Amino acid sequence: MSELLLAQPIPEQTAAYHGLHLDPTGALWVRTSPSIEPYTRFSIHDRSGRELGTLELPRSLTVFEIGHDYVLGFYVADDGEPHLTMYAFTRPAAAP
Repeated sequence: MSELLLAQPIPEQTAAYHGLHLDPTGALWVRTSPSIEPYTRFSIHDRSGRELGTLELPRSLTVFEIGHDYVLGFYVADDGEPHLTMYAFTRPAAAP
């Protein structure tokens, strides 16, 4: 397998993502913001790759889990205090 991977040409550009997560519905959450930004931004896609939407959180997080209606993560405040935090969200209603 290693030989096959090494034989593949290296792309000139790579996708701009900084983390990948799956939620319980099977949606792929692509972190598009680097950790040096003061926020966390996701592009959310279904199993076929169609974009379902975006979500931006007001802090840069180390993401532990994405649930059906929450994002669980960790950050360190400006004063050095570590925090475990959870952001709740509401999914849009499915199209008929």
